[in-house]
Amino acid sequence: MEKWEIVFTIEFIHNGNSPENESDFERAANPNAAELTFRFPIDADTANKIKTGEIKLVPNAKIVTTAETIEKEEPKKKKIILENSQKRKETEAQEIIYVKSDNIYSDVYTTDNDFITLSKNLKETEKYFDSALFLRVHRSYLINKCRIKSHSKTPGKYVILDNDIKINIGKTRKEAFFKEMKF
Repeated sequence: MEKWEIVFTIEFIHNGNSPENESDFERAANPNAAELTFRFPIDADTANKIKTGEIKLVPNAKIVTTAETIEKEEPKKKKIILENSQKRKETEAQEIIYVKSDNIYSDVYTTDNDFITLSKNLKETEKYFDSALFLRVHRSYLINKCRIKSHSKTPGKYVILDNDIKINIGKTRKEAFFKEMKF
């Protein structure tokens, strides 16, 4: 099932005052301006009506597919073979939820509640995963962007993945995470 969302962006001047005339809106491009983005999930039927013009969007709004939709629309699904001395697992990239590193080993967790331990550190393991689908959020974690259910912007930032797995976002990775995910 395709996932779509409407993204609506408002640019405003954060001086505590509401714009009273059009010249205030023109100033919104200045360094004191801020941008606020709202994301609203919609179904495929509504997305098609917007694309055909049957439903009109307000200015500053656009329709986009989520990362999961983009991955599912690829013509060939990427198979990954994970292997250690005791186990071999063949899976599709989007079926991997996250990778957790423990020094020189990496545990790869999948949607079927299984995992396989690889004798590679996370830096080596990361090379095998597509950066369009996976993101390093911590020195010990690599996550699948399509498996993010929610995230926190409060101190102690973290993401919640499928199966309600909570993973902290490393201090040095916060800015890159929010820029990449466009939150």
